[in-house]
Amino acid sequence: MDWITFFSKLIDSLLNLIAEISWPAIVFFIIYFGKDKILILLTSLRSIKYDKFQADFEVGSTEAADKAEELLPHPDKNQKRYQMLQAQLMQVDPLTAIITAWNYIDQEIKHALERAHIEFKRRSYTPTFHMKILLENNLITEEQFNLFISMRDLRNKAVHNALWEISPIALENYIASALNLMSFLDSIHNDVEDMPSY
Repeated sequence: MDWITFFSKLIDSLLNLIAEISWPAIVFFIIYFGKDKILILLTSLRSIKYDKFQADFEVGSTEAADKAEELLPHPDKNQKRYQMLQAQLMQVDPLTAIITAWNYIDQEIKHALERAHIEFKRRSYTPTFHMKILLENNLITEEQFNLFISMRDLRNKAVHNALWEISPIALENYIASALNLMSFLDSIHNDVEDMPSY
């Protein structure tokens, strides 16, 4: 083998070796020398995601409050039960308030079905399923059902992003919407005796 072939193969082997180990070396170099900047970048990304969640929740809760005002009869805010529930929900942390308000809505849906003499499986189905029964029996409108869905989605966002803060305005809007919906559900009665069972 002559010198030219030898050097040619040697250079070729070195280039292949460099190609094989270059990406781990680059990654190691970036992590070792840029770890502080990477941590700052990750913190910034978390902050951006947090700000997006907070903004989305605030906008969603404002829209829900506006829709509740538009679509539901105005509850008597001087009523003792309304004031007691509002005070109770405002005294706990925001996530607990949202979950509790949702549980109250679930209870009111079941009570509305009972008052309307509609048979249903109390524990087997979700609040959405029970709300659909009210819709199918023309006890609520499609728009009211959609308001319920938007409130459910807000509740799910809050639960799945539990580490992030919910602004006082967003919480107040959610609670107001929940109380309006609960008051409306509390007013549902049906005089028809023969209703289908689910």
